[in-house]
Amino acid sequence: MDYNSLFDLIISLEYGTKIHIGVLFFENHGFQKLVLPLQHTIHPRKICEHFKNTPNGFNRCFRCRNLAIKKALKDKAPFYGIINLQK
Repeated sequence: MDYNSLFDLIISLEYGTKIHIGVLFFENHGFQKLVLPLQHTIHPRKICEHFKNTPNGFNRCFRCRNLAIKKALKDKAPFYGIINLQK
């Protein structure tokens, strides 16, 4: 039996929504079905790119990403964040 890839699942979940799913693996399992394009391992959205291009924005983004990685390693559990831009 052939299964779809993780990327296929992500595309299906994102379809018709404004959500973006990014996944970071801490180990390379060598399983081809888990390989993701770069845009699903980082924050490539317009708002993220805007802030990355502000003074000190990239450094702040990088620190935030590192803190998220530390949280995942410490808690050993997945987590998510929601940004509400409708304010």
